Amino acid sequence: MKRSTLLIVGIVVALLGVAGLVFEQIPYDRDTASVEIGSMEMTAGVQEEADVPPLVAGAVLVVGLGMIGVGATRS
Repeated sequence: MKRSTLLIVGIVVALLGVAGLVFEQIPYDRDTASVEIGSMEMTAGVQEEADVPPLVAGAVLVVGLGMIGVGATRS
């Protein structure tokens, strides 16, 4: 990988790790039961949250910082 590419990817990965530590849950929408009556279809959307374990977010942050370090020292 090129040095600049490694730095950019490392910054993005590190920012994802910080975001995982700051926001401990990620909200997402999920469609549930769908009902068809004639030509009409109805679905119900449910908003759920996925937990981000702090250990995983910290590991992602460390990997990102490592990539930044390797990209910065590579010549």
